[in-house]
Amino acid sequence: MNADNKRATIFGNPTKPLDTSDFSARDKPKPAPKPEEVRAVAEEVGFQPLEAKEPVAAPSRRRRAKSRRTAQFNIKLTPETLEKFWVFAEEHEGDGEKAMSALLIQAAK
Repeated sequence: MNADNKRATIFGNPTKPLDTSDFSARDKPKPAPKPEEVRAVAEEVGFQPLEAKEPVAAPSRRRRAKSRRTAQFNIKLTPETLEKFWVFAEEHEGDGEKAMSALLIQAAK
């Protein structure tokens, strides 16, 4: 604050009015193009729309054995790879840890 206990101003001299002659109102926004026009331009330039992929079925719930093991092994997989892992695990007594151990033993050979 200055000595007169008045607020400071960002407009320079407060006794001289701000010159707003350079300012003007904004133009009205242009209306959106019609969907047919957009489609015609897109086809003209060869735009290919994205097609929706078929959803991948969620993996079925697996039987989870309770254990006292506390270490976790978290990795990102595709749903297909995860399904293959659990099919493999079911062949090895349905336990994810036993399946991982079997895979590691096979990899070490």
